[in-house]
Amino acid sequence: MFIKLSNTFNRLARGWAILICLSLFILFQIIPDLLFPEAAEAFGPMIHLDGLIYYTPETAFAAVESYGAAGRTLMVYLHILWDIPFPLIYTALLSLCISWLLQRGFPPGSWMLRLNLIPVLGGILDLLENTFIVILLLTYPSQPVLIARMSGFATLGKFISGIVIFALLMVGLTSAARNRFRLEA
Repeated sequence: MFIKLSNTFNRLARGWAILICLSLFILFQIIPDLLFPEAAEAFGPMIHLDGLIYYTPETAFAAVESYGAAGRTLMVYLHILWDIPFPLIYTALLSLCISWLLQRGFPPGSWMLRLNLIPVLGGILDLLENTFIVILLLTYPSQPVLIARMSGFATLGKFISGIVIFALLMVGLTSAARNRFRLEA
């Protein structure tokens, strides 16, 4: 299954596919400000758990409580409607970019070409994090410590995978540049 997914990313790693994903990524960055310009002002400064590197259950429970009833409802909608498609989009974008670069920096059949799946791990961790946060929001005022702890670890894993993805992009860029961005034959 993983080899098939890796091969799919390698096969689709073309300029048009990367541009489609990049366009969707940019669209997802600007739409919230266009559709909900008053949302940030209406709820004031909020602790966004998925923006932290790691958090304890106590931090998670304090954040969920600080949102208030209206803020918790808004956060549930945002996590369900926004934070499910967005990880899918950035995962595809990063996997395609890594595939494109590695194809130009390493010979066909190299094990390095399989590293295009690392963004999938980050995307899965992001989706898990969002799921756990939604559970925390929906179960308030209950405080499920295990869910909060798993949410914090999913967030930490997402950020660590982000560092690995960045390093992999730099390796791919360096290798592809050394090969003058020519597709390996």
